[in-house]
Amino acid sequence: MNRKEKMKNTENAEPKPPVYGNESFGIPSDYTKKQKFNGLKLAFYIVTVVSICGLLYGGFRHATDTFLPEMTYDKSNNPLLYIRNKEVAIKGYDERKGKGVAASDQHYSSGDGRFVTLSDNEEYVFFAQDNTGTESGFDLCYRVVSDIDGKKEDLPAEIVRIDSDVRSYKAHPNGKFVLYQKGNRLYFSDLVKNTIVSADVAEYYLSKNGQQMIYYKTDGRIYTCGTTISSTPTLVDYDVTKVLSEKEEYAKIYYIKGTTLYVKEHGRERVLIAEEVTDAIMLGEELYFVRKEPHAWRMQEIFLDDKEIPDKEMKEPALTDYYAEDEQGATYLDENAYNHAHAAYEQKRLRDTIRDSLADNPITTEQFVLYRAHRDDVRAIDENLAEYTLRYNSCKNVVVYKKNVLPRQKIRLSIITGIEDAITRAKAYVDVPVSVGMGVLRQDKKPYLGLTQFPKGQIEISLDGKFLYCMEHIGENGKGSLVRYEFGNKELRNRQELAKNITDFALDGADSRVVMVFDGARIGILQDRTYTHLSDSSNHDFFYVDGTLYFFDEYDETAQTGTLKRFRDGKIKTVDIHVHTFNVRNLKTVSYIKNYKAEFGFGDLYIKTGNRKREKVDICVRSILQ
Repeated sequence: MNRKEKMKNTENAEPKPPVYGNESFGIPSDYTKKQKFNGLKLAFYIVTVVSICGLLYGGFRHATDTFLPEMTYDKSNNPLLYIRNKEVAIKGYDERKGKGVAASDQHYSSGDGRFVTLSDNEEYVFFAQDNTGTESGFDLCYRVVSDIDGKKEDLPAEIVRIDSDVRSYKAHPNGKFVLYQKGNRLYFSDLVKNTIVSADVAEYYLSKNGQQMIYYKTDGRIYTCGTTISSTPTLVDYDVTKVLSEKEEYAKIYYIKGTTLYVKEHGRERVLIAEEVTDAIMLGEELYFVRKEPHAWRMQEIFLDDKEIPDKEMKEPALTDYYAEDEQGATYLDENAYNHAHAAYEQKRLRDTIRDSLADNPITTEQFVLYRAHRDDVRAIDENLAEYTLRYNSCKNVVVYKKNVLPRQKIRLSIITGIEDAITRAKAYVDVPVSVGMGVLRQDKKPYLGLTQFPKGQIEISLDGKFLYCMEHIGENGKGSLVRYEFGNKELRNRQELAKNITDFALDGADSRVVMVFDGARIGILQDRTYTHLSDSSNHDFFYVDGTLYFFDEYDETAQTGTLKRFRDGKIKTVDIHVHTFNVRNLKTVSYIKNYKAEFGFGDLYIKTGNRKREKVDICVRSILQ
């Protein structure tokens, strides 16, 4: 059945109230997909414990050392979606074999499966069809999962084509509609009728609740629009250079236009926050931004006025105060004492001149200043930043930035010989910092100088905002020491050196004390401060959650296979050998491809649970999508 035939069958159907997204949890459709990581940008597969548990069980228990925790990550009952030869296949939990959904060269050539989407309610599979790799794009299609075998007469048993020449798409989590880009035009389809939303679209996103879309046009304009055919786009602004809010956010958007910072609430006029802004960032719901502006240095910031109190009490010496009588009672002028007092007074006058000059004509430099905007209160909270940008390092509630560290010892005013000397020394003081240190900015907290030397190597902040991990003492071989600091309210504290001679590391999202460390093909895991060496010949594909780690050992780069192992409670067990890729279903169950033939690009698909015998699912499998 094609799209037009389906449209005829639904013309007289009773309209149903729209239900958009998972309104209870707001979890995206691809939340449980396994991710692979490479190089220095490694990150653990992050599992949000509360959200996943709430979705699957309505609650959770913390793991302890005495029992296997109640599952916080489990998709073993979800369909297994994979690429079999040149087609997409899906296998249900209680089905012995996978069912073919559609054939397409695009599926396996894309590798990561971004052209295949299974809806959260497992009713629809959206996919690219008949894409030969041309610039024109692919046919966007879908099938109803429950009717792939033609069991339901009132649903289309055949593939339904939504549109052709599609470049990309985003499906509603429960398959209610699809947004897709065709050329530079953005379309909305309720699976019956296709409607153009806008032309000249560069990027587009769905809001977290699925009720709104936001899209960016090539000319810098940003629009929001409801996700119904009758919705009308609303202009947020034009010539936008940076959006600070989450890209799925639409109700309250913070953005920079040129160098002006605005906030735009849905249905209201934009509000100007600040001008001449170089960059800005959101920490939770708090807004921070940087401006480059002149700074007039107060004398007290540069000079130590070590003669301030004596100079205030000193008066000009009078000759009459230095007359004395000799042994014969004759009066005489004590010239030495007078000259000494007069010289001291002249030095005092010089210092007064310097004080007045610096007060009237302060040393002025350009510097980057950090501001916090909270409701109607905008105030500077730090200055002398060494960079104009603010960037996240894993965590979105804490940022670190480069800050110029000035000499700790100020210039003693008593050694200054004149105005020119004071100006020369002052400029050298403010223009040549001792070092570039690390400023620490935590949400709702006052920033502070965490380190006097900014680390040259990898930096990560745990997602819970408790720890800073960084590489220090990096040698010419690129190896260094992994160091952990704890974030305090006024300082970085409890420095601990966790590992030496490593190249890079990756943090776990749920447990901030768990770290994977790497030295080329050598890998190990740090659980708090306990190190376990795992392999001398691994790669950077691994999966960690709830104390269970799946990783490769004896990996052969040429064959693209290795021994898949499982680590838990200090013990390492072999899952299987000659494994090409894997996808964790829960703490004990894993699907994987083995017997991989690199020249053909496929192998056999298996599922294995604990110590049970492995189950062969299919052959000629190229990749596991989810």
